[in-house]
Amino acid sequence: MADTPDEALLGSWDQDLAEALDSGGSDMEMERGIIQIALNVSGKGDSLSPWDGVLDLPEQTLIHNRSQQLIDQLKVSEEERRDMVSDVESVITFYCKSRNISFTPELSWPHLLKPLLGLQLPRSDLYNCFYAVMNKYIPRECVPNGRPFHLYRLLLQYHEPELCSFLDTKKITPDSYAINWMGSLFSSHCPPDVTQAVWDCYLRQADPFLIFFLMLIILVNAKEAILSDDGGSKEDIINMLEASPSHLESEDIEDLFSLAQYYQSKTPLSLRKMNQNLFGSSLVALKEEDTDLSQALCLPVSVPEILQANQLQQDGVRFFVVDCRPAEQYNAGHLSTAFHLDSDLMLQTPSEFALSVKSLLEAQKQSLESGSIASGEHLCFMGSGREEEDMYMNMVLAHFLQKNKEYVSIAKGGFMALQKHLVDMNIEGLDSSYIHWIVSTSGSHSSLSSADGESLSSPGDGKGVKSLVNKMTFALKSKSVNVKEKMISFIENTATPVDRHVSSSDRVGKPYRGVKPVFSIGDEEEYDTDEIDSSSMSDDDRKEIVNIQTWTNKPDVKHHIPCNEVKETGHMFPSHLLITATHMYCLREIASRKGFAYIQSRQALNSVVKITSKKKHPELITFKFGSNNSTGVEISAVERYLIPNAGDATKVIKQQIMKVLDALESSAPFSRSPSGVPPAGSTAAVLTVKLCVSVFGTWRAHGWLRGLWDRLLWLWLLEFRLAVVQLQVSRVKADNLSRVRGLVKEAAGQGSKVVLLPECFNSPYGSSFFPEYAERIPGESTQALSEAARDSKVYLVGGSIPEEDGGKLYNSCTVFGPDGELILKHRKIHLFDIDIPGKIRFRESETLSPGNSLSMFQTPFCKVGVGICYDMRFAELAQLYSREGCQLLVYPGAFNMTTGPAHWELLQRGRAVDNQVYVATASPARDETSSYVAWGHSTVVNPWYNTKL
Repeated sequence: MADTPDEALLGSWDQDLAEALDSGGSDMEMERGIIQIALNVSGKGDSLSPWDGVLDLPEQTLIHNRSQQLIDQLKVSEEERRDMVSDVESVITFYCKSRNISFTPELSWPHLLKPLLGLQLPRSDLYNCFYAVMNKYIPRECVPNGRPFHLYRLLLQYHEPELCSFLDTKKITPDSYAINWMGSLFSSHCPPDVTQAVWDCYLRQADPFLIFFLMLIILVNAKEAILSDDGGSKEDIINMLEASPSHLESEDIEDLFSLAQYYQSKTPLSLRKMNQNLFGSSLVALKEEDTDLSQALCLPVSVPEILQANQLQQDGVRFFVVDCRPAEQYNAGHLSTAFHLDSDLMLQTPSEFALSVKSLLEAQKQSLESGSIASGEHLCFMGSGREEEDMYMNMVLAHFLQKNKEYVSIAKGGFMALQKHLVDMNIEGLDSSYIHWIVSTSGSHSSLSSADGESLSSPGDGKGVKSLVNKMTFALKSKSVNVKEKMISFIENTATPVDRHVSSSDRVGKPYRGVKPVFSIGDEEEYDTDEIDSSSMSDDDRKEIVNIQTWTNKPDVKHHIPCNEVKETGHMFPSHLLITATHMYCLREIASRKGFAYIQSRQALNSVVKITSKKKHPELITFKFGSNNSTGVEISAVERYLIPNAGDATKVIKQQIMKVLDALESSAPFSRSPSGVPPAGSTAAVLTVKLCVSVFGTWRAHGWLRGLWDRLLWLWLLEFRLAVVQLQVSRVKADNLSRVRGLVKEAAGQGSKVVLLPECFNSPYGSSFFPEYAERIPGESTQALSEAARDSKVYLVGGSIPEEDGGKLYNSCTVFGPDGELILKHRKIHLFDIDIPGKIRFRESETLSPGNSLSMFQTPFCKVGVGICYDMRFAELAQLYSREGCQLLVYPGAFNMTTGPAHWELLQRGRAVDNQVYVATASPARDETSSYVAWGHSTVVNPWYNTKL
């Protein structure tokens, strides 16, 4: 039934999930179970039970009429209609009463009930699903002139400034046409089958911010019709826009989401991080200064993201920073990668300002070609951070926006925020790396850098970005009629776009994104920022001549791939790629000697850092090779090949790369805390392990918006540190929480980005202890976890705690992000029950209730699936996580002295090898005096079954 492998995977997801959860039954029953699982309400109690059912609101007649109108849009029998009207009216009434909301005719959220009514849910489940959608996916202030629509306008301006300007001129605000899109998740305008397809993809992505990008794609698709209707009235354009989603068809939805994810990858993460409080329940308060987006001139970007984006050599958002402060402030100190554009020139000498802007754009182009760490397609303007001083910068910003320049943003807080951030990070003084970020071009700061911007403490930087930026700055400050000529002269003298060798000052490294794997779309007109011709081979390599047949028949050659080597000039040479267990060889055929070839290159497979293809030429594959150093990954060579059946070829290369990395990993020493490997009975210990994950795949567009891109191939190798914490749990909850905070801080100090705690870390394990230590979420323990994650800036998988909810007890794991936000809550699905007469009897089900939902979260490094203890025994759960893209499975657990030695490590290896993922477990430390003695032995297993602890 599915047309593509992606569709086949998505089509099998529902069936696999239903089988794994033993739901069985009809298709309708399975659909009901799936949406309840996706919304995390499966098994939830009756929220309507406290209500007396009285329909007595002042707006009751309006609610009743609205309920009838909703049902009239569905094709149902008269008997079903009567029951549905009653259900809808009850749900709306109870929601308004419980939330103290006055019902008005213009509200769009009642449309959310239409897709749910088709599932024939009981009234209590209907309300639970409706409330979950409202809470997680409908943003706060989804009202006229609400904050979400100001944010959406900034997003539209960032990607489509011309379209945004046109709508602004017509005084058409986003809430005038998109309030029903956002408030109903498109169910107000889309046919039922399209709404169902949208919701299926949306709930699986579990990313509430996707609504902004889906709305953006719909508007972009209508751009031509909008701009061509310049003479149309405001009302006509609004009506046309509002009806745009009604043109969607079911087969368009996959492309709609793929394009939304592409635009998301080209958007600063600050949009998401600064607006987390729009959705769901937040543990982090919203700052007053962040609330009013209506006054924002353009999209604000945080200083940490600016530094991080340009520190890492990545395909995604990279910023070309433009410092608009007066010359004297810039001279006293500025970001080392910032270009200076004196905003005072705009009023004082407009002609010189025009030349400066032209030079700025030329400098941006040249920096992209040369691969400078200052390069970036996205312009980010930086002021002082003081409102009265930044008025001229705002005029400069307005100038660029009027020219419909895309990817324009502003550094939030300006240079003051930059300084504060660096101080907060303890990066100050000559003895630190502060000199790398803040440099000076004046005598008052000569101890940091020389007059031409070359660092005195780092001579090598003189040939890098600091020299280039500061030379351009002095050219501008001369304020002569030769500004442009001087600028271009400096650029030409420093930029070397061909055969560029990366220096130690170039900061290249791992890619970073918040929701889905990073990918780049290559094109003939685009520039790679770290491209180097294949210049790493020795003279002997170039001269060595071999017999092609002899080499291809060598026993250690695992794969032979005929191809054409493609040089920077465009010349192609018939060649052969040979893949051995550890290396990739390129043999270039010798035209004058048939059957013979030069050994053009030999590269170690573990030095591959990236594999990409061009969107218009998917057979053109680029390999980038490099090595790790203190500043990241240094690119040493770039090779390009035109390969028939490129997908198959890159797949076998990728598989061999992973084997090499796994083998190296299993033999390398691990980073350990001072307490070393946690013994089974140690009172507390932290051990960190470096993990290496890959993201690999191909994608082909079809259907709606065909032609925006054709095919995409990517391979990323990402390294990060995972810490597992093993501690002896006491009966004093406060003591357990205090020790956990200290251990999380210790793990973060060792470079860990993800930290895993053990099962029941805050209380002794056992049925008698669960009721005593149970707490609601959020509560004392989760508050401590939130603070620990925020203070240490890690992803914290909080083991598990006994949770009380609705009169039931659960064994629940909470996960918090580096900002202290609650990402997810997982309830143990499989409860451990055993009853052997005369030997042992232990039944968790007599005290605990089971969960029934998958729990996954996305990090910048990989996607993580969560289970608890006995969940690990069930292979289906791990298979579902693997099929959903998880590369790390975490299981806080507490196996005992019988099951531990028999199955603890065995199950982990099985899950890891079966699904080719990492598996990490964290156990309480062994306490022989406890009523329940845990096995301990917290463990990490890689996809090659090697045990880490």
